Amino acid sequence: MPWPRLARYCIWGYGRAVAWLLGLFFTIRVHERPDFPQSLPRIFVFNHGSLLDLFLITLVAPPDSVCLARQWPFSVPLFGPVMRLGEYINVERQSGQELLERARTLLHKGISLGVFPEGTRTRTNTLGRFRSGAFKLSLETGVSIRPVSIIGTCSILPPGQWKLQRGEIHISVLEDISPVPYVVDMLGHLAMCRYTRKRMAIAGLSSPKTSCENGARNESHSDSCYDATDSDRHIRLLPHSGSTQHPLKQHPGHTG
Repeated sequence: MPWPRLARYCIWGYGRAVAWLLGLFFTIRVHERPDFPQSLPRIFVFNHGSLLDLFLITLVAPPDSVCLARQWPFSVPLFGPVMRLGEYINVERQSGQELLERARTLLHKGISLGVFPEGTRTRTNTLGRFRSGAFKLSLETGVSIRPVSIIGTCSILPPGQWKLQRGEIHISVLEDISPVPYVVDMLGHLAMCRYTRKRMAIAGLSSPKTSCENGARNESHSDSCYDATDSDRHIRLLPHSGSTQHPLKQHPGHTG
């Protein structure tokens, strides 16, 4: 096995082990369609409510995945060098165009990406604005978006706290969204972004309520998606049952 792939598998295995340990103390339910194709790379899009999300995404993302992250994890002894070996991307050391080029190259190699388009953990009871970089990448490469809604982590470990609270975690893997219907529109990446965000908001509303989310992961912002600039580097891409039917299922961006 090539060294970069081995490094990615090691990081994924570490996250999966932490997720397994969390499962000993909390109920974790993954709602996923069993017929999802696993052979092709995907751009996974996650909402972000807690530090725990970084481990739990390994329950739905493949081992051969990478992340874009800020400088701090690259500075961690042992972990940082393994991230660099695994071709993880430091968003604070490259321009936006360089980031897209690196991500495009990884997808062409068959390596999946994961994205937290909110850019940071939510500190309110709403789904934050989405940056559009992942959706531009989807249109340019033809790789489908796979939305994933994570509910419950924000109440178990809220931002700024280190004491775990009681609760349940629900991870809903939604149907893939193909970029094909959006390629003819000059602003297709923003339309794709808004549709993805709306589906994730509906998944959050239909999931069991927690004190943090309070069932209010809404999509009411008219500017819910926007193009980030080089001065706005907080977008992060990360590696890593049954399916609920949603009223937006028949949207042209849906792929069964």
